[in-house]
Amino acid sequence: NAVELLERLLERDITPDVLTDQTSAHDPLEGYVPVEYSFEEAARARADDPADYQERSLASMVRHVRAMVQLQNRGAITFDYGNNIRQRAKDNGFADAFAFPGFVPAYIREQFCVGRGPFRWVALSGDPTDIYKTDHALLKLFPKDSGPFAERLHRWLLGCHLNPDALL
Repeated sequence: NAVELLERLLERDITPDVLTDQTSAHDPLEGYVPVEYSFEEAARARADDPADYQERSLASMVRHVRAMVQLQNRGAITFDYGNNIRQRAKDNGFADAFAFPGFVPAYIREQFCVGRGPFRWVALSGDPTDIYKTDHALLKLFPKDSGPFAERLHRWLLGCHLNPDALL
């Protein structure tokens, strides 16, 4: 369990360089396993007493976030990935739950503000060549010399295809 691991790091005075949490804390019933349960025990406890299980999940989230904050205070670069664990911990009594940021506000938002961001798309036609057409259009819209991230975009797009020459 992540909580037990983080608490053990604290006990042993071990501080990781980087610390994140990507548990499914947004769902304390189906997405998070409380400290005291094995995976199998958690499945039974969810079915037997969902309300108690959720209470235990929320209590574990408080311990989880508290340990993350303590490790951050020791120097670990700490963030979550928008899974709501900080809010759950705050709502359940841990006032310093937002001492560390979410990943997007800390590292990505600045890129969005200047018009850079992840592109995700699918070919509704079902024709894989449509993805090549879309990627080819991006390569034309953002030439390699058009800015500091354009070269990375080219490398990424070309690396995603079995036949990158088809894009050029």
